[in-house]
This record gives sequence, structure tokens and C-alpha cells, in this order.
Amino acid sequence: MTQCKLKKTEYDSLFSPDITIKEYNAIKEKICARLDYIVKKICRMNHNFWYDYDNGYGEKDGYFDEEQYKKYIRLEGDISLPEPFNDLVIPTAWLWEDFEEKFEKEVEQYKKEIELAKEKKKNRREQLKIRKQQLKEKIKKLVDDEMLTKDEAKLIKIK
Repeated sequence: MTQCKLKKTEYDSLFSPDITIKEYNAIKEKICARLDYIVKKICRMNHNFWYDYDNGYGEKDGYFDEEQYKKYIRLEGDISLPEPFNDLVIPTAWLWEDFEEKFEKEVEQYKKEIELAKEKKKNRREQLKIRKQQLKEKIKKLVDDEMLTKDEAKLIKIK
């Protein structure tokens, strides 16, 4: 699996009015090869899969549209990419950048954020549990001090 890494200047030349059709097609081929490398490198699936650019309609295949994909390349297919790329959107800059380290960092950062969110949720549940217990104890004390009857205490519902 070769990287087929593109140069940023090659990519930028797609927008040049002076580019020849031959140069244009050669760069587009390089883009397709590089994208294939990227997808295979980060894809979670080990079996045969398909993907395409998401701008194909009906029976028409998708294609790399430099105007549409200036910042991000949107894909479709039966591929599964890790979070936060599971929406099948990858940065266009990966065509010329060493993306592997950035990819790993973003995946790890996403995992950390998810873990942090879970931890916060767990802490909120624990705090709520403690608060409920404190309220129950206060109500029990009010009943014990005869400031509240047992019937009145039964009407108090703690959710």
C-alpha cells in the first residue's frame, strides 16, 4: 500500500487556469490513490469494503470535486471509521500532510472527551444521590423533632 502523497502545490494547481488536462487528470489520479491509502489506513474493517465520494447520485459514481472538497472530503460506503470520523468526513489537507499522527491524536482526544463526559455524568449522579440522602435525613429529623408529622413527611416526594 503506497502513500501516493500529494504536494500542496499540486493540489493548488487544480485551481489554476493554466493547468493542462493531462496534468489535471494526473493529479486527480494521485488524489484518488492517496484517498484510497488514507481510508485503508484508518478503516476499522478488515474485509473487502467499498467507498466513494458522496456526490454521486443514482447510478453515477462520485468523483473528487476540488471546489466541493476544499476543506473536507465527504465519503459514502460500507466503511467504518473511528470516532470522530465516523460521519465519513476527513480533512482534505490529509492528501498532502502526514495525517497518521493527527488522526491518532484526534481519536485519542475524542476518547478522552467521552471518558470525561462519562465521569462528569457519574459524578453528577453521585452528587444527586448524596443530596437525596441528605434531604431524607433532614425530613426524618423534622419528623423526629415533631416539626413534621409522618403523614406530612409521606407527602414529600424526592425524585
